[in-house]
Amino acid sequence: EPEPKPEPKPEPKPEPAPAEITRPATRPGFVEARAGIVRVQRKGSKEWTGTGARSTLQEGERYKFESGGARLLLPDGTVLCAAGGSEIAIDRLALIPHRLTLVTGELFAETKEGDLHVKAGALEAKGHGATLHLKSRGDEATLTLFHGEAEAGKATLAAGSQLTAKGKTLGEPKKAVTTQLASWIDPIRSVLFMDEFQADSLADAWDAHG
Repeated sequence: EPEPKPEPKPEPKPEPAPAEITRPATRPGFVEARAGIVRVQRKGSKEWTGTGARSTLQEGERYKFESGGARLLLPDGTVLCAAGGSEIAIDRLALIPHRLTLVTGELFAETKEGDLHVKAGALEAKGHGATLHLKSRGDEATLTLFHGEAEAGKATLAAGSQLTAKGKTLGEPKKAVTTQLASWIDPIRSVLFMDEFQADSLADAWDAHG
């Protein structure tokens, strides 16, 4: 009699991804218009309305920076600088780490505590205590890391490297073409102006909003 065929071994199940650890944000976030016009689309609305010189960020909002630039202060202390012509969606603000999407344009970020999740097209990145620049045009997005660490897909970026996604294809990390900050960034990030005074630190700025 023929020998019985051995039963096939079951395929090993992939390990589940570890659950993300979050904590609630304990202070608000703000957007400061530096020059030009900033417009906001509130959650659930199709209308775009202008903002004041300073306004409170809300989860689910989208922002257009029609000219000049703007600075965003997130509840965890992260500072974002958006170039004119950019559009950003605030995906998660009430919990830390925050999440946002760069719809189009350029974004510079300095994270203060923990991680920041940013998305642009097929590029989804997580920065750890990072200083980074994200640019998105059409179907191409490029992440440049200046300081700290970042992950994008299965790739890990070190300081001084960059990664580009085109369409649905994510490239490999490589040495950054330049580690010089774009000229539009410093005029937005360097002045700690809130209300009618200059604060010595971001903590002072938030305290002023009390």
